[in-house]
Amino acid sequence: MRPDTIARLARSGKMWPMVAVMRIIRGSYRAAFLGTALGEGLLQRLATPATFEVLVKELGIPPHTREGLRAWLALGIRLGDLGLDERGYRLRSRLARRLARPGNDPIAALLEQVSVIDHRYITQIPARARAGKLFAMAETDDSVVIRASRAGEELIHEAIDLVVPPRGRLRLLEVGCGTGTHIRHAAQRNPDLTAVGLDIDPAAADVARANIERWGLSDRVTIDTGDIRTWTGQGADVATLHQNIYYFRDRVAALARIRTMLRPGGALLVTSMAGGRSAGVASLNLWGAMTEGATPLPSASQVAADLDMAGYERVETVKLVPDGSFYAVIGRG
Repeated sequence: MRPDTIARLARSGKMWPMVAVMRIIRGSYRAAFLGTALGEGLLQRLATPATFEVLVKELGIPPHTREGLRAWLALGIRLGDLGLDERGYRLRSRLARRLARPGNDPIAALLEQVSVIDHRYITQIPARARAGKLFAMAETDDSVVIRASRAGEELIHEAIDLVVPPRGRLRLLEVGCGTGTHIRHAAQRNPDLTAVGLDIDPAAADVARANIERWGLSDRVTIDTGDIRTWTGQGADVATLHQNIYYFRDRVAALARIRTMLRPGGALLVTSMAGGRSAGVASLNLWGAMTEGATPLPSASQVAADLDMAGYERVETVKLVPDGSFYAVIGRG
């Protein structure tokens, strides 16, 4: 570009917006590419180099779309996440290599969620709001959301330690148990603990049940399927709700229902995201506000007020991160 062209663009006020937009575009392309590669299993596959012919065969790509796949892989090379040498296509960037590791699956799932689920909400909500049409719960891929939610599990485990002592008999009820990983932490913390994990989704309950068996906890932990608002079970010393309070439109009634299942002196622990300056929290709030059967994210003070109205005593709020975007609220039954 000639100096006079640069000067003309600068005077017109177009240059700096263009530079900023190009940066955003590259980041958007990269998020979409990596999220899709993860969802398709290609990022994990390319942890070991593979030729184009091998990929075509493994993926079952018909002849008339093979050049499309080659162009897609070429985009990954331009973005710096893939490389191509005599061995074939391979992972090049440090980020791509780390996302492909099984131990980083929650972080990988978070990227999948942002690039697929969150992108759909952000781009479609103005039109849907104008048409008065909410998203159905079934439009969200729960398997991705459950995996992504584990990205914050260390904070949740910190909160669990507030209500689960390291020893002594204790019965735990976890409402919305997901994969069962939080029950596992509680059971590892307290070897005398027994637990019931409840999930409204039969598929999620099956996953949790298989995990509990694989972890060798079947003698201490039971996984059940049901809705806490109608489920009947034995009394618990501690009940937990992790990142799912926004599934209850009548929070006070649901919290009061859980209180009836607590033994005298028992505690309910609620962990959730809300507030702060995080765009991720704002995106989750967007999901809750525009999905049937969900609600916008309640603040910690709103949850504390709901617990008070539901009859809990000594309600305590704990910031799990400094800006309060992830919090715990504890109420005594």
